[in-house]
Amino acid sequence: MALCSVWASALPPEFDNAKEGMEKLVMNRLYNTTFPPVSAPANNDDLHKDIVLKQKIDILSWISEDHLEIPKTDLNDRFLSLAKQELLKINSYRAPRDKIICILNCCKVIFGLLRHAGKDESADIFIPTLIFVVLRANPENLVSNLQYIYRFRNLEKLKGEAEYYLSSLMGAISFIENLDRSSLSISQEDFDRNVETSLSLLHLQQQPRPPTPAKSLLIPTKEFLSKSSNALKENISRPLGQLTRLLSDENLPNLIRQSSSKDSISEKPLPSINTSTPPTTSPFPPRLDSLSTHKYSASSEINRPPSSGKNIYPGAPLHQSRLTFDQKNTMHELSFMFPEFNREVIEAVYHNEAGKIDNVVDVLLNMS
Repeated sequence: MALCSVWASALPPEFDNAKEGMEKLVMNRLYNTTFPPVSAPANNDDLHKDIVLKQKIDILSWISEDHLEIPKTDLNDRFLSLAKQELLKINSYRAPRDKIICILNCCKVIFGLLRHAGKDESADIFIPTLIFVVLRANPENLVSNLQYIYRFRNLEKLKGEAEYYLSSLMGAISFIENLDRSSLSISQEDFDRNVETSLSLLHLQQQPRPPTPAKSLLIPTKEFLSKSSNALKENISRPLGQLTRLLSDENLPNLIRQSSSKDSISEKPLPSINTSTPPTTSPFPPRLDSLSTHKYSASSEINRPPSSGKNIYPGAPLHQSRLTFDQKNTMHELSFMFPEFNREVIEAVYHNEAGKIDNVVDVLLNMS
């Protein structure tokens, strides 16, 4: 792009925005080819790790804040619910940058909880809280999403704040994958009993349900059709005929790739947690000195990284009268967190802060 005459006279900020836009355009177009759950739904290492992680989280669904030694406050439920919602949005976007922003929002809400609850904003509290949010959210294809980000995001942007939060999420996943009784504050008897109960419930859920007798469904349908006119019958059958022709003429969706297509995706392993001090280019004070192997693989006090001040949040422009589906969900969660404010007040703050969740929460807390 730098050699293109269109950008020859562009200022650095303009050229940076152009690169971001180009990355988003290209990855939106190539998403079905580059995202493992879509491009290679079978025989894929990332998908195998997704399945293993999701099953492990299903078994550990009984874990509470006490088991992870997370301080309980009156704000926990409201803040952690919003953090969970932000993390679940990761599958709603295609561009690597937008997926990272979902992770940043989740982590910033957690830091907002720690700050306003008067707790120490250190990794010893942040990491277990992030682990708890991942356990509660249990998003689909979490490993594949992280691999996708590391493979296709501009490496210059995977530094500082983004690098820290991605490493934290990687640490949370690693902790869950290797979690056993010694990782939690729980007795061996209670641990075994809870795991056994979870396995029994999962076994019951996976058992096939007995088929509903066709006769019970056909009788009211036949009675309805017998009382209807021929025109009504034609109106009912016509869409079915069109759908049959559509399915017969439609090309097989491009979901299963040949091995040559799968090999086109670089299969590099998930990066390990960055145990060194954040780089000097980091936009926040480098107070995270090391990550120990004790319980949550984290220690040392850190400051919550400051916001960049730019509107880096995905979605449609915020200054509009009609909210998107994701923004409506966010409004619902914020209304639940701050029931003392009218919906119009929350929307006004949301728009005024350009949709930056951590800033919105800060303003509403200061107003309450």
